[in-house]
Amino acid sequence: MSKHRLVRFIRSGLEVPITGRWAPETRRVGVPCRPTVEVLQLELASRLLLAALLECRDAGHLQLRLADNGRDGRARITDPEPSRVQVTPLAPASVPGLCGRILETLVPQGEQGAKKLLRSMMGDFYGEWVIYQVEAELVALGYRSTQPTPWWRPTGNFPRVVADCQQVRTLAQACGQAVSHWREVTLANQTLCDALLADCIDAITPPTPTPTDDEDFAWPFRRGGASRGGRRKRVP
Repeated sequence: MSKHRLVRFIRSGLEVPITGRWAPETRRVGVPCRPTVEVLQLELASRLLLAALLECRDAGHLQLRLADNGRDGRARITDPEPSRVQVTPLAPASVPGLCGRILETLVPQGEQGAKKLLRSMMGDFYGEWVIYQVEAELVALGYRSTQPTPWWRPTGNFPRVVADCQQVRTLAQACGQAVSHWREVTLANQTLCDALLADCIDAITPPTPTPTDDEDFAWPFRRGGASRGGRRKRVP
């Protein structure tokens, strides 16, 4: 069983406690054509990345293997938190969707850790970017469409996409089959999938901001924090 703090939660689909968690871990997104249903953005985006990597593997475009981080101590010196899974390109191809994006990043650079690959692919973005790639593919297939953002709503980093619910309903049977298929795949590759899911979560989780000197007042009992005589700069 993976020891990553969120893998067990995401695999089970249960609610994650909100208290004490960093905001990106609790941000929610709506489910198309189900206005009362929301899911965690982190859960959705990490599962989409996991499915895309497995899809690429099953199509023969790349190879996934567990990284052997324990034997090479030098690797941990350069990277204290190395990827759990190594990704190797096999057959370059031009394919749509997230699989295509993964190959575009992977092939020129060659074998690399999953976390490094995904971070290079996403640039400065995180889970929202992953979800938009899938939305854009659904737009191209006619299941969703882009719409102008109302003047009163923040523009955001990506175009506003809405679902054609009549078209989406035609996918009900295919969705059920897909869910069953991915369950079988993950059960057959449990150790690899746990490790890969953990890498996906790490890749799309923004770093927790560290307190700055202007925030010293919030840590009055830490070394170098506030004192009776007023604030003083924290000692590194």
